[in-house]
Amino acid sequence: LLDTGRDKLPEVMAAMSSITNTLDATDKAINVVRKRLESRPDYQPYLELLSWLYNERGDDEGVLEAAKILDKQRHTNGTAVYSVADRALREGRYPLAIKALDFFQATYPVSNPLSSLVMLTYARALEANFRSLGRPTRNECEELATRYEKIITQDRGTPLAAEAIVQLARLRADDLDETDKGIELLVALRRDYPKSQAEREGSLLLGDLYLRQGDT
Repeated sequence: LLDTGRDKLPEVMAAMSSITNTLDATDKAINVVRKRLESRPDYQPYLELLSWLYNERGDDEGVLEAAKILDKQRHTNGTAVYSVADRALREGRYPLAIKALDFFQATYPVSNPLSSLVMLTYARALEANFRSLGRPTRNECEELATRYEKIITQDRGTPLAAEAIVQLARLRADDLDETDKGIELLVALRRDYPKSQAEREGSLLLGDLYLRQGDT
């Protein structure tokens, strides 16, 4: 069915999803697709299906390797690798997100259009991973703060910088006990990024910080 065209991929995935709830069946499906790839290594629908099966299997190495090959075949300069990281971050698979972003930064130049987004996603993945292991240490928080500050400076005036300000303000207030600095950042956010999505989130956080200080 998949040989007839990529448009059949969703249909194939839906059909195969009935067997991916068991590891043995998923492993057998992976072996079938890998054998098909040997005869048609450049047929991307096979590779996309394999990537999905690896993800269903929970095989982080397989997911990332498939993304690297897809980027190479499509000449997409890391888009597939970044997609792996973004999905892993949303699913709480922080080590995979960090590993994918490490590969991206080691492989593609800073001139890559995704570089700034990768920097922000990397900082968020690191923070999420730290928090999944317990409250971050002060050194870890300072490392994160430095990363967010670099994004704010480097991408000034962009939505990414606005989002980094919110992340930094929350970090300053919640983890470094620097509520005043958090408020200062959020006041500047409202002034400099009045129409951004991040400004709305920042306004809510600013209200919380004012209440925390008893400033009704």
